[in-house]
Amino acid sequence: MNDEQRTLVADWEGAVQRRQWAHERAATRAGRRRLAFGLATIALAVAAGLLPLAAGPEAGARVLAALAGVFAAVLAAVLTFRDEAEHALRQREAAARCAALHRKLALLQAFPPPQEAELAARLDELRRRWDALARESPALPAPPAPR
Repeated sequence: MNDEQRTLVADWEGAVQRRQWAHERAATRAGRRRLAFGLATIALAVAAGLLPLAAGPEAGARVLAALAGVFAAVLAAVLTFRDEAEHALRQREAAARCAALHRKLALLQAFPPPQEAELAARLDELRRRWDALARESPALPAPPAPR
């Protein structure tokens, strides 16, 4: 493996690792959004149910209870249609595929094949896997920052 090829493999390895980290961060954010929406929905639903009981027949309390119920319904709809759990799972799967590709690149760098043709074939196979990974992975909120 010549210096140019080593540099290429090292660049790919770094880029794949940054993409892996970006997918892991996206999965964590999706999980946190799901938790936040879920807790807010529960709190608003409880408030909508208890507010009329605590305040009695006051009109203001009934309005607040109605608004809390509407907001709880909106948040429940957001939870249902955004499907943050599925999004987090897809991001984690993409991160795992990036990690596998990263390991293959590290192995190639540590143990390059002796023949130039074999190296070219392995690089081409890794490039195809990376292209497929980019096509099949969920979108990231922002591209990984170049280093």
